[in-house]
Amino acid sequence: MADDTSRKRTVRGKKITASREQKNGRRAKKELARTASNAGERNGDSPLSDPETVVPEPFVETDAVRSLRDRIDGWLEADQPVHLIGPTGCGKTALALSAAAER
Repeated sequence: MADDTSRKRTVRGKKITASREQKNGRRAKKELARTASNAGERNGDSPLSDPETVVPEPFVETDAVRSLRDRIDGWLEADQPVHLIGPTGCGKTALALSAAAER
């Protein structure tokens, strides 16, 4: 026999609404996204910034990093796409900014 849980509902259709906590959570997320996008515009942190204007933080360049950056430079000179893959915080963005600043 069918599950009887649907028969126990007292409110159906358009009258089914979210709880106040869910609404407040959605509002908070929207407000956070709105303030984050506005803060980026005010600070000039546009994702389309010129690579020369974005100066990467200095980092230790080991032999492995140097060889990767040389390979990236070679691919960029050959007009090939470059995909940097790795875990969060491993330095993908720093390496990309460093390679872009060299060009």
